[in-house]
Amino acid sequence: MRSGKFDPWTLAFFALVIAITGGGVAHAENNAVSGFYGKAEYEQAYREMTGGNAVDGVIRLIELVRTVPGDDVNYADSLVGPAQLLGFGVASLLDWPERTRLLLEVLKPDEEPADKLLIAGMQAGSGIQAMAFPARAALEELSKSDHQAVRATALYLLGEPYYYSGAYTQNPAIAELVMSYPQLEFTRCIIEMPVYYTLDKASKGATENTNLLQDVLYWGGRKDKVLAASPGLARAAATLPSMNYADITDATVGGWADSLADETDPRTRYTVVSILAKTCTSPERRALARAGLQDLAKQSPATPDVMRARLLLAEHARADYDTDTVGAQVRALLNLGVLPCTAERSMYESVMQAAQHAARYYLRLGLHDMAAGMHEVLAAKFPDTALSAEELAKADTIRADGLGASMEQIRKEVEAPLSRGDFDRVRDIYNAILKHSPNPAVKAGVTVELAKLKTREDRAKEGVWPAQRGL
Repeated sequence: MRSGKFDPWTLAFFALVIAITGGGVAHAENNAVSGFYGKAEYEQAYREMTGGNAVDGVIRLIELVRTVPGDDVNYADSLVGPAQLLGFGVASLLDWPERTRLLLEVLKPDEEPADKLLIAGMQAGSGIQAMAFPARAALEELSKSDHQAVRATALYLLGEPYYYSGAYTQNPAIAELVMSYPQLEFTRCIIEMPVYYTLDKASKGATENTNLLQDVLYWGGRKDKVLAASPGLARAAATLPSMNYADITDATVGGWADSLADETDPRTRYTVVSILAKTCTSPERRALARAGLQDLAKQSPATPDVMRARLLLAEHARADYDTDTVGAQVRALLNLGVLPCTAERSMYESVMQAAQHAARYYLRLGLHDMAAGMHEVLAAKFPDTALSAEELAKADTIRADGLGASMEQIRKEVEAPLSRGDFDRVRDIYNAILKHSPNPAVKAGVTVELAKLKTREDRAKEGVWPAQRGL
């Protein structure tokens, strides 16, 4: 769960978090509703969650979301922050007894439309067909609600590819969402998400000749309409007119990064940075993108595009073994207070994961004090929570047996490629550690594992499974 893999309950809360808010950032110049709805309650909930009272903070946010007026869907945009913090609190800060209390004592689906929507979202996101299909009927009912936020949310859940991909309700829900609520950020999000997904598949070698808009066009859209609905995709298409993955070059990536300096719309910049996150797959491309991302990351205030750039720079620093930058970037992120928001991802979740990734990075290289310290800093951010207990336990394990913890982390990282027989990938991991680790004991342990790998590879060539030889 801490690594981003969620159980049905967590998935349900994130479904509500993303959807009921209308997603995205509240832009005063474009929003029919002035001000920030529930700002004081949001900030109080954050203080509770970072002050040892996570349950109270979560309940406060549930009650806040219930109060969103039903006559104007634009109120939803100002609730994206509270709702995102709500999802993070349930997913990462509460334990099972606390979640059970929410389900049995706090949620009132027969009285509160938002709660009914939450339960339907839980069933839709369960991954269990027997739960998901009955939920579709509830969502269809809610999609006709007089409450505008609830109605838009239900349409989103019906159209979201993860839940009901290929279902007869998907395309009509998307069409109504786009036509009825074109101004909402999560309408734009539902157009852009398939592009990110297509980039993921293509970057993993699923296909070479891929139109990045293929899934959106399959829904019945036209390229010009799609680009009109997403200024960020339009900006990407200005550099890559074909919008075909096969045509992406280092120069394309550099062009996208350079375009950030000229763009004034944070939403457009966010889309471009998200595309860079999927395409900076080599040291050369990361170098080309670095200046543009660094300039954006320095901007204030920290809008979602700025946050996305900071997170991506931390990710790139790990990939390029820039240890000093990893620590500086992640600690700066952890020092932030209430975070900006986006429908595409949870910023609270992303910052937590950045710290956890950094700790694993340090551990892999045998930097034990830095690894334990990162776990402890994250724990201190959210005291007296399930997350804090888990992070402190990891720190204690590292301080008790750093070498053992490092070798166990390395074993986990090579487990999947080793099971596939991808010996080249395993060798690359080992060699990177030998090149960048300053810890002699870790390097010695990896040298032993590298010798074992050669034996495994030889046995595999002979047609003998490693397990048969006790390797």
